[in-house]
Amino acid sequence: MRSRRFFSWRGRGVAAFSHPGEKASGYSLGIMRILLDENIPQRVLWWLIGEGHEVVTAREAGLTGRSDAVLYAYAERHNYVLVTLDLDFSDPLRFPLSFPRIVLRPVVIDPELMREILRDVFREGYPLWGELYVVQPEGIARYSEEL
Repeated sequence: MRSRRFFSWRGRGVAAFSHPGEKASGYSLGIMRILLDENIPQRVLWWLIGEGHEVVTAREAGLTGRSDAVLYAYAERHNYVLVTLDLDFSDPLRFPLSFPRIVLRPVVIDPELMREILRDVFREGYPLWGELYVVQPEGIARYSEEL
């Protein structure tokens, strides 16, 4: 059964709650394999590389202009965490929760804000395998088959 948890993001860290009083469990990921969609600014790419993550862009993978389904299949096949601004990837009925992805929905496309959000998400030990994170100004929604 699909369910959803909401996170509060205030620029000071991310905390997970399914109901008041429940705290998120800690989980350390270390180095991640990340596929950046073509809509993510280059400055975010360089920051992720500087943090030690293995990062490939849609352009480097030859996926520029390709359909969402092709990008999804590539990320799944190569075990990448997909980071995108494309809200289409937040639909778990169209794109099953078989690998982690982060959909950023900032009010303004600001690389510094994206870096801060991703830093906080990664610091808290997310994303977990098979989960979807939709980051919006009001907080982070986490979707998972197991929640």
